[in-house]
Amino acid sequence: EHVCFYANILGWVTSVVICLRDVIAIEKRNTALLFPNAIQISTLHHRYFFASFLFREEAYLILTNAWKGSLPLFESTAFPDEHENLSLMD
Repeated sequence: EHVCFYANILGWVTSVVICLRDVIAIEKRNTALLFPNAIQISTLHHRYFFASFLFREEAYLILTNAWKGSLPLFESTAFPDEHENLSLMD
């Protein structure tokens, strides 16, 4: 029901918990406008940008499947092909 992120890099701790029911879009993104290794998760109030994925496609599929599973009111036909960015705003 949540996407959780935790990092501790040289003592700089970052922790994020995103409720999947608050998510309005999950998009594949590029870093430095060139490298296809990032994912952006958007809610009504925030955008979270996660970069440096070694296996972005697999992470994207896991995230989108979990998101779809958290929204029982939406039929699977409401979502585009799994290789496309997903958004409830379209």
